Amino acid sequence: MVRIMSSAQKKSRVISIVLLTGLVIFAAIAIVSTNLLSWPLTPQFQNGNNSGQGAKPTPSYLLVKAQYTEPQSSSAYVVTPAPGIGVRVFYQSVLSLLVGSNVTDSNGLLRFALRPDRYIVQIQSEYTNFNATVVVGAGSTVLLELNITKESHVASFYDVVDRDSIGQVLPSENIYMELNGVSSIIGLTHAVFIESYSTWYIYPPPENSTSLSSSTLTPNLSQTVAGTIVSQTVMPNNATLWVELRPNSPLNLHGVSTLALVSYTSSYTISTFVNTNTTLVN
Repeated sequence: MVRIMSSAQKKSRVISIVLLTGLVIFAAIAIVSTNLLSWPLTPQFQNGNNSGQGAKPTPSYLLVKAQYTEPQSSSAYVVTPAPGIGVRVFYQSVLSLLVGSNVTDSNGLLRFALRPDRYIVQIQSEYTNFNATVVVGAGSTVLLELNITKESHVASFYDVVDRDSIGQVLPSENIYMELNGVSSIIGLTHAVFIESYSTWYIYPPPENSTSLSSSTLTPNLSQTVAGTIVSQTVMPNNATLWVELRPNSPLNLHGVSTLALVSYTSSYTISTFVNTNTTLVN
């Protein structure tokens, strides 16, 4: 025998099912909420004093120190900071991932705070460009010391082709320089620059002097342009180097009394020091 439900009974049954379903959903939400509240917060969101949870880890650093060295004689030289040297740091495992980039300050220093890993340090300047690999350990400082040596040679004689035509030397034209006291060729990896000097006079002349003597002449730097060496010839008998080179940009010769060839070479050393919480990196 089949029992037929009335419309009222059907409606009541539907309501009961809806209410039961709602109670199940509510109970599930309550359980999930309770579990969320009971989970611990991650350390960066926890409040309170963590002094009892152990000492703070000592940070790791990469410190770049750049300086210029300019010889004054065979036994004396002057060392000055090298500001503005570009430094870029990449992960060695992912060379396309730049970690940091900046330039050395007025003291020739630049510091990066890094996590322990292997890095590629890229040095960029008009005087030198190279890459170095460093390994930064936990709680240590890696010191990369960059030394850029400058050597200047004033030409005892120089000549150019058609120097009087337009008053300047173009990148397509050559300059010939005689450098006395230079007995070896300049390395092709060196950064080379051409400096032009004019001469200005101290006026009026010194007391009791009726004319301008050599002591009243002072060389004045007029222009500096990068150059490219074309050829070199050493004359061993008189320790003279003849250099043929081209300026990389136009070199003005108006009022120029002499030229000088300046070369830069670079070298670096890498050292590692262990940090302590009481010793700060300068």
